[in-house]
Amino acid sequence: MEWVRLIKARWRITLFALALLSISILLVSEITYRNRSDAYLAVSLATGASVKLDVLYSRLVELETGQRGYLLTHKENYVESHQKTKLEIRKLADELKRYFSSNGDKFINDTYRSALDTIDDKLIEIDMSLDFARTGQIGTAEDLVRTDIGKIRMDKIREQFNAIQEHQHDRIAELVIDWVSASNLSRLALAVVTVLNLTMLGFLVRLMVRDLTNERDKQLILQNQHTLLDNLVEQRTLQLETLANHLQNVSEVEKSRLARELHDELGSILTAAKMDVLWVRKQLVGEQDRHIEKLDRAIKNLDVGIQAKRRIIEDLRPTTLISFGLTTAAQELISQVAERTGWLLDVDLPESDPSLPEDVSIALFRILQEALNNAEKYARAKSLSVHLAVRNEAVFLEIKDDGKGFQPDSMRPKAHGLSGMRQRVHARGGRFEIMATPGKGTHIQVMLPLVSTVENKETIIEKEASDYGQYLLSLPDKAR
Repeated sequence: MEWVRLIKARWRITLFALALLSISILLVSEITYRNRSDAYLAVSLATGASVKLDVLYSRLVELETGQRGYLLTHKENYVESHQKTKLEIRKLADELKRYFSSNGDKFINDTYRSALDTIDDKLIEIDMSLDFARTGQIGTAEDLVRTDIGKIRMDKIREQFNAIQEHQHDRIAELVIDWVSASNLSRLALAVVTVLNLTMLGFLVRLMVRDLTNERDKQLILQNQHTLLDNLVEQRTLQLETLANHLQNVSEVEKSRLARELHDELGSILTAAKMDVLWVRKQLVGEQDRHIEKLDRAIKNLDVGIQAKRRIIEDLRPTTLISFGLTTAAQELISQVAERTGWLLDVDLPESDPSLPEDVSIALFRILQEALNNAEKYARAKSLSVHLAVRNEAVFLEIKDDGKGFQPDSMRPKAHGLSGMRQRVHARGGRFEIMATPGKGTHIQVMLPLVSTVENKETIIEKEASDYGQYLLSLPDKAR
């Protein structure tokens, strides 16, 4: 369906857009994370370099203090950590040299290289004064210190370090600004992508709700249409059942009329003709044997005609059923058929005729008549069982044979016998069941209520149709 394809296309496009936004969120997060990480690392390295510069200068001051203390007191404890401090100074100097060489700042790099030369000179000066003092040349060592060359070098180192620190602080401030900008950009990008994602998600939810609502409305409309069609089918079925029942009643009435006319008119004609022929027969004597033979043949033909008339009348309107009731008529019918077929019988009928409505009696008799006719013509049965009982305001008829059976689902379309039986039962609100298996015979069960429920059923259907009509009117136009 076109609308189903449209819904699927919209869902695919929306899901694809959500996937792209999700990937965008991931990419933006990764890029901003790397930018912030790089900025943070740069700030950390710059801050660490500033700290190392301070430590390096403090170690130089510590080394110079040890030198002066030794020259004044000649105590070895002032220079015990001399070599260790020198190694630490060299290590810090190399680390800072590698950092300043790689950070791309020419001023700092050049200034630091100049400071390294001054530091080397300062270390040489300290070592020389200590060597003079240890070799007994105290005066020479003191003269070296009095020249203020050490102070000049330390002042120069301090000035160079201060210049590097000031420039480094400016660079750190720029890095911090870059880091804050990267963080703000990251937050902004994540916020924008998140808003877009939420917007698309809201659009998807809206599409989902709308599609579900449309689908629910369509299902409701289909359900309502199915209910309406079911009610219409049931009404039409009831109308057809009522029409079929009416036709069957008309057929029974017509059969009764024909039976009466045959009995009253044709019967009297045949009887009068036979009486006239018998009278003529008695008047003929002597050499009129040929005429007597013809009259005897005519009398026999009239007897055959009278018997045929009686049989036709019985088929049209069983006089036994009308005069003596269903039990007697059923017993007579079963006996007549069994006499022709030689069936083994198992008959269970009420001892006395039950008081049944005329239409119920006729329906059961016709069903029995049709079942026996089918068993005689098609089943090739050897035995037959018939059971009739009245219980709880209903009459039950069961007919079973051991014939060749058939497949109920593969009945011929023009096989009207079983359809007629079923119609007779359903038209009177009863239940008709037929169980047949090829090679295993046929079993028919009939239940007819003694009080017809067809009128009640029609009333119920009409009420359901009216209620459904009111229900449709109460629906909104879209759902209707």
